[in-house]
Amino acid sequence: MDGLAEKSPDDVFADRFLIEKEAGVGGMGIVYRALDRVSAGPVALKVLRRTEPSTIKRFATEAGALENLDHPAVVRYVAHGVSEEGEPYLAMEWIEGESLHVRLARASAEGTLLAVRDVLELGQRVAGALAAAHALGIVHRDVKPNNILLVEGDLARAKLADFGIARADFATHVTTSGVILGTVGYMAPEQARGATDLDGRADLFALGCVLFRCLTNKNVFEGPEPMAMLAKLLLHEAPRVGELRPGVPAALEDLVAKLLARERDNRPASALDVLAELARIATMPLDTAPMTLYRAAEAARASAEAARASAGGVGRAGAAKAAGGAESTTLTDERTPPASAHAAREGKASLGWRTGAVVVLGLAVLFAAVLTALFVRHRGESRAAVHAVDAPRAVHAVDAPRAPEPAAATASAVERPEEPAAAPSASSAVHRAPRARPKPSAAPEKPDCNPHYYFDAQGIRRAKPECL
Repeated sequence: MDGLAEKSPDDVFADRFLIEKEAGVGGMGIVYRALDRVSAGPVALKVLRRTEPSTIKRFATEAGALENLDHPAVVRYVAHGVSEEGEPYLAMEWIEGESLHVRLARASAEGTLLAVRDVLELGQRVAGALAAAHALGIVHRDVKPNNILLVEGDLARAKLADFGIARADFATHVTTSGVILGTVGYMAPEQARGATDLDGRADLFALGCVLFRCLTNKNVFEGPEPMAMLAKLLLHEAPRVGELRPGVPAALEDLVAKLLARERDNRPASALDVLAELARIATMPLDTAPMTLYRAAEAARASAEAARASAGGVGRAGAAKAAGGAESTTLTDERTPPASAHAAREGKASLGWRTGAVVVLGLAVLFAAVLTALFVRHRGESRAAVHAVDAPRAVHAVDAPRAPEPAAATASAVERPEEPAAAPSASSAVHRAPRARPKPSAAPEKPDCNPHYYFDAQGIRRAKPECL
């Protein structure tokens, strides 16, 4: 239920905070910009409006995490408690600026990508904040662009906020097995499966998602709905940054790939290790200018052409020439560019499909040959059976004496001599002898019945007996 009465400007809350304006409304409460009469500075005052036990526990978890966490890249804690009206509240420092989500949305609308150096500075800030939280046993569990605030829009002054679903060793655990907390698109695979033994490596996966989004302006796993994105998260490997933005330093691309490993044992061991690697990469020669989406697409196309040229026998120098200079000087080693690796993987997949098709076709031909052989064998056995049955008949038909034909009623049939039987041949004993067809007997002469009467000696007309 809602146990919160809306505050108006100039209202005093908890006998300490002077309400100035409403700043935002969330699922747990309302955030006001207020003046702290103790420090005389502006604060972000979050007042809880839901009084379910689970909501109160999460609110207490956030307050306890911020109270114990003091780091320049974490939103500073001011105070928390319960007002006279029984409303839990949490006061934090007020940030003038915007969220990383708003910054990325504006860059997407302008058709640009953040510069690599700016992304490295942002990554170092967030990694430092996570290292401080993990040292206190706090797992944020909801690292995403909306929860990263940019002081005056400066990426190098980013601050991590909203520890509302954080898990702390010193707090009572709120979640139970099978309950998923987090944001689809930034949660780790084990978090999506509802695991209860989450550690700091879940936050490192989310940091990898944030860096991937900053470098490419795309989510790691995209889909029309959350369930499709979760399925990709659990079943597919994450794409590499170089497939969407060639020219990113190979060391940075490898680090993001490790952060996005599906198995947490394959990710960096700690946020401190990530911070050290980001600092090392920042010492390399880097492009400080933002890249347009058009340039990124052209670079990806040129890298793909270079990969095809290299596969066709052109040397590395020829591939670089074919790429038109798309291969950045920030690649500090001689490994295959990411686009080439992607093309190689596509070639292997294509080869696998072709091999599978050949195997299926060969099995189909073999099956047809077996069917044909069985049919021919069956037909041969049928013919042999026919010969075995008909052979005695043939011998009998040849060797048996012909029965005399019945005497014909006509004189021509009596006078016709009987034809002798054909002599048996050597082949007739084996093969079926042709049966002699009996020739039709000569028809008897028809009487002259036209007319069919005659006149006797007395002149009387009588009918011919043979014509009756």
